[in-house]
Amino acid sequence: MSAITFVHSTKLLCKQFSVRNGAIVVTPYDNGYMLNNTVAEFDCIDDLFEVIQEFAKTRRVAIIKGVYKEHYFEKACRRLFHHDQTTGHEATIVSNPEGNVFHVFDVDYVDNPSGVKPAVTDIEQLVIDRLPPEFKSASYIYNHSSSAGVHGFRFFKLHLFFQSNAPLTDQWMRTWAQNFNFNLGERFLDDRCFLPSQLIYIGDPVFVGMDDPIGDDRWGFVPKINSTVDIKPVVRQSRSDPVITALATGGDLSDHNLEQWFVDRLSQVGQLGEYRTPLFRAICFAVAVIKRRGQQVDAGWIKGIVHRQVGGVLAGSGRSHYLSDRHLNSIIAWADAHVVPKQVPEANRVARKLGRAHDEIMANAAISRLITTTPTEK
Repeated sequence: MSAITFVHSTKLLCKQFSVRNGAIVVTPYDNGYMLNNTVAEFDCIDDLFEVIQEFAKTRRVAIIKGVYKEHYFEKACRRLFHHDQTTGHEATIVSNPEGNVFHVFDVDYVDNPSGVKPAVTDIEQLVIDRLPPEFKSASYIYNHSSSAGVHGFRFFKLHLFFQSNAPLTDQWMRTWAQNFNFNLGERFLDDRCFLPSQLIYIGDPVFVGMDDPIGDDRWGFVPKINSTVDIKPVVRQSRSDPVITALATGGDLSDHNLEQWFVDRLSQVGQLGEYRTPLFRAICFAVAVIKRRGQQVDAGWIKGIVHRQVGGVLAGSGRSHYLSDRHLNSIIAWADAHVVPKQVPEANRVARKLGRAHDEIMANAAISRLITTTPTEK
């Protein structure tokens, strides 16, 4: 018998989509400040599928990989893995010392060439086939993201749930995911899913005035020969360090065009409930063009436009910390160190082929038609 920790709230822990004045409006997840918790037991991944589906229907439940300390078990409390020095609140969660047999893979921005709602065959070809061989014969649960299909199916995001044949600790799995991403050359899997206190949202989204574009296919169970998977260690391979390459944009690169382009990309902040990724993407774009012109990156200029254009959006969504000098300076400094401007032949083709999710480090998705990864040239 295995167990999984669920956290639940009196508020909705799901995204809400509605139509207002002809536009789709997204209400993001509740921040889950005070959450109760419970543990559910399961024998096999088939049982886990039934348990998760029932909780998902309530729209008030999420998953964490850690376990609550005895004093906080089945009590409403904060979700803290570390002591909060500001408030004095102690940690409430610990990593399961015995490890877990259930594992959640968060896969973002999978390039979907067909452009239509992905079927199981698409998940197999575009996701499962990219995982190590042992996963190809293992049963799994899939769950499409809340925003799946809201603006088409050019890309899709999903959670995959596997059961390993032996318990593995969160740190072991996080290192496994990081090494897998490194060898693959991109951040295909979000390793934050293996942090003990990371919320893994499973609640079905709410649609008001519009149909659910994913229909009844949001959840699914795919049985295979093996109900569990023998997850083997992944050794980080030595390879040439990648560089970030700014692709050709065409047109004049004068100051007024750069500012307008920067503003256009910042307009994506807050769309579909996404904030960090489009902010990162826009800043990397600005740095790429500035460096291509042979100029020094002016952090003050970049931060000024960010504050002017999206300060209200970020503050209104409770993300004022994204506007701090510390946060913005770290993004600008990283981009300045890694973005290498150069021309790339057949820029659009390369962008379509290699533009994939890189999350916090590489923008959680390709910096569309502007940034991709290529091997370091000798």
